[in-house]
Order: sequence, then structure tokens, then C-alpha cells
Amino acid sequence: MFCLPEGTEQWIVALTSPAATTFIIGAAGIAVSIITYVFQKRQLRLRALLEVFSVLNLPEHREARRVTYGERSDASYDILKISRPNFDGAYVGELERVVADIFRGDMNNAATLIYHGLMDETIFVEEYWWIILRCWDNTKDTINKRRSSGTGALSYMRNLEKLNSKAEKYAKKRFQEGF
Repeated sequence: MFCLPEGTEQWIVALTSPAATTFIIGAAGIAVSIITYVFQKRQLRLRALLEVFSVLNLPEHREARRVTYGERSDASYDILKISRPNFDGAYVGELERVVADIFRGDMNNAATLIYHGLMDETIFVEEYWWIILRCWDNTKDTINKRRSSGTGALSYMRNLEKLNSKAEKYAKKRFQEGF
């Protein structure tokens, strides 16, 4: 028989008691629950990020950005499923209105998911910072006009504005000379 250090036998008796066993099992259960929660939250954030990436890469959404940047073509109407303007002026401006709504909505949806902690901000800003900045530059006048219209939309697209600030900080930090 081997000798245990003094007091070790008392520790063994204490740790094998029913109360200690219950405590150890409870602590292990809590640890597993916390690990599962953290993993699932991270998985949800990454799944949301992938879903947003998927939406942003749909042909309609890519074309909306292209038109917003001034690179529209006759194919833009077909890709976006919008009727071409008639000779009498019907639908004039419809393309610009639709693409602005798509572009602004895409970026604001991503910004809202980030604001509420449902999507990974770091990866999104790192990959889309220049699109965020272009979106804000192209739509800020419309957004500010809507906010000041007196309709109570004072916080309209506020998440997009916050995301734009984060993208600016990222760009200034990353590209110090050229930004």
C-alpha cells in the first residue's frame, strides 16, 4: 500500500461525497453550457455574415452597385427587372430610385446586424470598407433630407452612418497616406 501525503485522504473523502459530486457535475454542466452558448453565438454571427455576403453577390445587387457608381448600361434594366423608359417619359428615374433603395438597404441591413451583435463586424468592414464608404457618399444627401423632412425619421439609417464611421477609421488606419 502506498502512502498519501497528509490530508490527502481527507480531500479524497470530501471530493467523493455526494454533495461534492453534485457540485462537480453541476459545474461541468455550467461549463458545457457556456462553451455551447459562445460557440453557437459565434456560429450565428458567421452564418449571418455568409448570408449577407451571398446577398451582396447576387447579380441584381452587384448591378445596383454598378449603376450607383455611374456604370449603367442597357442590360441594367434587364438584370434589375425594371421596365425601360418609354418615349413619353414614363419610368424615367425609376432605375436610379430602385438601385439607390437596393444599395442603401443592403448596407443598412448589414449595419443593423452588426449593431445588434448578430454579425461579425471585423470581417465585414475589412472586406467591404470601400463599398460602405461609397454607399454613404452616394446616399448621405438623401438620408439627411429624409431625416430633416419632419416625418419623425430622425434615426433613419443611423446604423449605416455608424458603420460608415467604422469603415473610415479602418481605411485611415490601414491606408494612412492615401486616405
